[in-house]
Amino acid sequence: MLLISVSLCYLVSLAAGTCLKGNGPGGIRQHPRQILIKPGGTVNISCTAEHTKNVEGVHLLKRFDKIVYVNSDNKFHNYVKNIRINVFGNVSVYNFTVTISNVTESDTGFYLCDGMEEDDNDICGEGTVLIVTANTFCDNSRNASDSSANHLISLVVVIVMLSLFLIPILIFAIYRIYELQMKNPRQPLNSVYEDMRQTLRRNTMNNT
Repeated sequence: MLLISVSLCYLVSLAAGTCLKGNGPGGIRQHPRQILIKPGGTVNISCTAEHTKNVEGVHLLKRFDKIVYVNSDNKFHNYVKNIRINVFGNVSVYNFTVTISNVTESDTGFYLCDGMEEDDNDICGEGTVLIVTANTFCDNSRNASDSSANHLISLVVVIVMLSLFLIPILIFAIYRIYELQMKNPRQPLNSVYEDMRQTLRRNTMNNT
């Protein structure tokens, strides 16, 4: 799973280098951001373009490969000619959802909604990371971003609880060490020599 994550991060850096302004004016909102699913399931990736400018067309890319395309006439084109990939319902260049059914591990990758405005300005979404693997911890397909968020929240809660528990103990231990050092200060070196001289003097007087 770590290798898959590292590889997908590399794909993200390659595929999304042109633009990632889904939240900006004229950008594309893409949903979901991450999907973790078992083979045989069905996933939906939505591309929603802003209406601030005229959009000539929007592609759904898998890395650099064109998967589907919707033009300004709201016509849908399937580049891969795969019956598992389709667009259902009302198809609009400003809003459409691509459905990939019966997914396999080969569908794993980084998907990007990439569009072009009439002024040749490139717009695109935030990207969707799709991971298809049999080694999932869930019985049903679900959005991996929710799972990741839950794990992150749990981790933060554990760290905070441990901090609240350990910090007072650490402060108390430091205080106890300081208190013991104050109660038992080390004698200066001169006082040690003086004690030795007095002891020798008493021994000499007793012998005489």
